[in-house]
Amino acid sequence: MEVKIKSTMKFAHIAPRKVRPLTRDLKFLHPDAAIAKLSFMPQKGAALLAKVIKTAKSDALNNHNLSAAELKVASLAINEGPRPKRYWLRARGKADIKRKRQSHIEVVLLGEKKDEVKKQKVTKAEVAQKVKVAKVPERARAAKEAKGSQARKITPPKA
Repeated sequence: MEVKIKSTMKFAHIAPRKVRPLTRDLKFLHPDAAIAKLSFMPQKGAALLAKVIKTAKSDALNNHNLSAAELKVASLAINEGPRPKRYWLRARGKADIKRKRQSHIEVVLLGEKKDEVKKQKVTKAEVAQKVKVAKVPERARAAKEAKGSQARKITPPKA
């Protein structure tokens, strides 16, 4: 059964047009191969993309119990985030607007679900038997049997 694992990084302080060209060659690669490819790219966006892919991979392995060999990058989306504006003072009392662009980076991994081992049904009697055996340690059980009728009754002190 195919499972999609989505991981996002929101409000990354980098313009989307600087990150989008890095995603072209990464689709349908194994996550480790994609991270290796990104590690040789000098751009800031490559490090951010690698971080999101690592997160998605660890989610797939730890939270969804998928096998690492079956994973591949299904899609990479670089969407625009909010654009806060700042003023840039210019000559003659004028001002230009700086748009501080942000990105939302979204990675979707595709993987195969591992086959789960079916558990055998255990009856209540078997569980009760295991609990009884577990409660009394072996040495204590042997000591009780050895003492037999020699066990003394201990009475609580009178108040």
